[in-house]
Amino acid sequence: MRAERRKIQNRVNQRTYRDGGAMQASSTLPPPPPLSFSHSSDHALYQTREFQRDAIVCRLAPPHGGERARQFELAAYRHYMQGTPQVDQLLTLVKLNVYRALAANLNALGMTDIRGWMHPDATSAFATLQPSAAALDRALPKHLQPTAIQRAVPHHPWLDFFPHPRMRDRLIVAGDQFDDEELCVDIMGFWTAGKEDPALIVWGPPWDIANWEMSDAFVRKWGWTVKDCPDLFRATNTWRALRGDKRLCSR
Repeated sequence: MRAERRKIQNRVNQRTYRDGGAMQASSTLPPPPPLSFSHSSDHALYQTREFQRDAIVCRLAPPHGGERARQFELAAYRHYMQGTPQVDQLLTLVKLNVYRALAANLNALGMTDIRGWMHPDATSAFATLQPSAAALDRALPKHLQPTAIQRAVPHHPWLDFFPHPRMRDRLIVAGDQFDDEELCVDIMGFWTAGKEDPALIVWGPPWDIANWEMSDAFVRKWGWTVKDCPDLFRATNTWRALRGDKRLCSR
């Protein structure tokens, strides 16, 4: 029932996207309002509304950004349930959903202390745990299981959230050669949403690569992070094909 409801929601949003002239240039696909992710496997991660209220915490956001985001969500959800989704809200919803996805994936990895892993000096537990933890890794969702690089190279835990292992490795190996705060704001800065922003879009349980899409602007700006990630391009083009968009190719 949950899966069928999400399929219906996705079809509604596809139609909203096609009809929304203001967004036609953006090459992004707006997901449903940011509610709980639903999944029936052992890796299911159901965010309660209590968790959701606490989850909007970002040191890069402007003052009271979390409260404004919560008010925005309530308004967007109200419009959605009334059958009158607002096109001008969709870009912000895209980024809020990616924020939720980060929280969901890190929670799936056992990183439940939100303020802890948001600290700028936080270090991923994968780089500090003993090799004997490998058995625990196998209990994690397939695409979130740590790579050898995640185990060997100390890095900030937020990089563990990305759904593709090669993407995580590229970001970790790059170290301080890129601005990770700029990447964070590009994909999750719900307070700066613009139609030409580089965007990641999440369509379902975020620990599955198949539920992700990249915008053309994201590939143009951050293409080096997804080089040799054919699964991510395949997932992206599956979503693009649903609305008749051209295939997105690696640059």
